[in-house]
Formats: sequence, structure tokens, C-alpha cells
Amino acid sequence: MKDLGILTTTVSGGFGVIIGYVYLYLNNYLKPLAKKFKPLEWKIWSLSALLTIASFLALIIWFSSYQKLEDYKRDLFYSGLTVFLVGAIFWSLVVFYIMKFKKSKRYQLLPLTITTTGSILILFSVFYSTDNPLLIIAASILVFHHLIFDNLYWPMIDSR
Repeated sequence: MKDLGILTTTVSGGFGVIIGYVYLYLNNYLKPLAKKFKPLEWKIWSLSALLTIASFLALIIWFSSYQKLEDYKRDLFYSGLTVFLVGAIFWSLVVFYIMKFKKSKRYQLLPLTITTTGSILILFSVFYSTDNPLLIIAASILVFHHLIFDNLYWPMIDSR
């Protein structure tokens, strides 16, 4: 294990993300959101989400097990990871608030932007840390999904 801190941060933050999603699911807040997708949109978004999850896990496994980050590269990766996870946790809280209290859906833009910012920081840290094309592609997938599908396209779908 090259950096147990990355793995520990991911597991603890990931646990928070999963708890938020489970809470939304158990209280029937996710089903109305999923119904807003057209069938083709759902397939494309689901495929992108699966690729994004796989890419995120690959990055975490690589940088916690195979390549130790040092100095500013480690700080940048940790900053991106923390911002990313905070945004992801915050999104489920905001969705709960919006749906329970019938608030504006625009409130989702803040946690989505926070998550996108974290993924961009992760991409920068990967660029500075390696020339491995698979890791750069994985980080790029992370940014692409969160910027295009979540930050830009999701608000249009959710406004239906």
C-alpha cells in the first residue's frame, strides 16, 4: 500500500455518498428523478455513470496502491478528492431539501459544480503525476461525466 490515506478518505467519503443515495432511495426521492430520463438518455447516462465509477475506482486503486504521490501532487489529489466527495455528499442533501420543501431545482447547481471542480482538480493532479494514458483517460472520463452530463445536461432533464 503506497498511500493508505487516499484509500481511507475515499472509503469514508464514499460511505457518506452511498448513505445519501440510500436515504433518497428509501424515501422515494430517486424514482421521480429517474423517470425524467427518456429511454435513450437513461442508457447513455447509465453507461457514462458506470464508466465514471470504474474510472474513479481505477484512479483510487492506482494512487493508493501503485504510485505514491508526493508534495504538491499529493496535496492537489487530496484537495480534488475531498472537494469531489463533499460535492457528491452535498448533492443528495440538496435533492432531499428541494423535494421535501418544494424548493427551486437550481439549488442542485452548487453541489454539482463542487463535484465537477473536484474532478477537475483530480484531472490536474493526474496530469502532473503521470504520463500513463489510461490514468489520464480515466480522469478525463470523470471530468466529462460530471461536467457534461451532471452539471450541464442534468439541469435540463430535471426541469421537465
